[in-house]
Amino acid sequence: READADRDDQMRNYCFICRLKKDVFDDMGRDVFETHIKEEHNMWNYLFYETYLAHKPDTDYTGVETYVSECIKNQDVAWMPAKKALVLEHAAS
Repeated sequence: READADRDDQMRNYCFICRLKKDVFDDMGRDVFETHIKEEHNMWNYLFYETYLAHKPDTDYTGVETYVSECIKNQDVAWMPAKKALVLEHAAS
């Protein structure tokens, strides 16, 4: 039960992609976190991109696609935005 509660907390209160906590977005407005996880860091878009790369011939990759594909093969998450969000960067500028 405790593991289920922890997993539920993670899904509700953290961005799956960048791992930023919902609290970081709370001062910016009511639905900013929801917009962030549904538009900026939609996890299904990341899955789609990985699937797209898996089915595309690597001889047809762009430079960015080659980099991301190599990261995925090496289980390296460097290509993903860790603790970064466009909405936060725009608010800071």
